[in-house]
This record gives sequence, structure tokens and C-alpha cells, in this order.
Amino acid sequence: ELKVVDALRSAFAGLADGRAAQPPQSWGVVGDEVDVIWYPGILGDQKLFGAKLSPYFPSQKTGPKVAAWTALFSMETGEPTLLCDSHALTTERTAATTALALQLLIPAGAKRLAVIGVGAVGMAHLRYAAAVHDWSQISLFSRKIGESKSVDRGVAPGLRKKIKIAASAEAAVADRSEEHTSELQSHH
Repeated sequence: ELKVVDALRSAFAGLADGRAAQPPQSWGVVGDEVDVIWYPGILGDQKLFGAKLSPYFPSQKTGPKVAAWTALFSMETGEPTLLCDSHALTTERTAATTALALQLLIPAGAKRLAVIGVGAVGMAHLRYAAAVHDWSQISLFSRKIGESKSVDRGVAPGLRKKIKIAASAEAAVADRSEEHTSELQSHH
């Protein structure tokens, strides 16, 4: 996780000083069959350019109506260097961006973290937030936490003792531990 946070720090710094570019997103529509949004980017230091391509298929009867792929190319040769599913990549990038913001904005003595949602995005946020700061208490809340297997799979053993399950989103962010319903260990 820390390598991803550091890569994002470098990319954002590149945007600020001109070593990287993020041109405006664009889109195109072909009748009622498909519309596509693309998000281009250029990373000068890494000598890469690419785009996230996200088509929407409104008339599709089965399967997903939205797909998303990220393609990166070498600025030196023009050859492709990466083609990956953007759903997983976006989850990781979103959580890493939050972790970078935590590094830059939270007070050094911050002790408590609340994560609302325990799906893939919520659990990625937990992993990244734990990688950049030593929290003494972590509150998790989700309306469907009892149904979610991602909590058991997504939490490192060393982090489990710090986690409490909150009874509500309000309880997760409140500074009162009596509003927590249980320890994480009871949700196996």
C-alpha cells in the first residue's frame, strides 16, 4: 500500500509542476448502442501515457452494462505496457488517495478511524489507512456487516484487535465506545 501512496504523491506533484498532465475527460455516443467516457493521462517521469476507457451499454440484456479498462503505453516506443480492469484499479487508487490525504491532513496524535461500508472499497480504505497511520481504535459500520465476508477476509490479523463494530454510522464517528456493538472477532 505504501508504494501505491508514494506513486500517487509523485503523480499529484507532477500535475502541480507540469511533469504530468490530466487532460479533460471526453465522451462519445453512438446511437442507443453505446456511449464511452475516456479519461486520459500522461506521466512524464515514468514516460507513460494512457487512458481509462469506460463504455456503457444501455441496451445490453445480460451481463454488466458498464465496463472499464485502463491502458498504458510507453512514451518512448508507443507500445502497450499495461491493460487492466479499471474496477479493481479504481478501488485501490481511491483508497490510496484517501491514505495520502490522511498523511497530509490528520493531526499527528489522531487515534480513531471510522470506516463506513465494508465492501471492496471500504476494506481497501481500511487497508490503506492502516498502512499510513497507527490507529488505536477503528470503528466499522455497514448496514449489512453481518452478511459481509469481506470483513473477515480483508482484515490483517494484527489489526483485528483494534477494530470495533459500530451500531450505526453515527456511532462509528462518535467519540463514545459504548455505542459499539461488538468486537470484530465475533463476526466470523
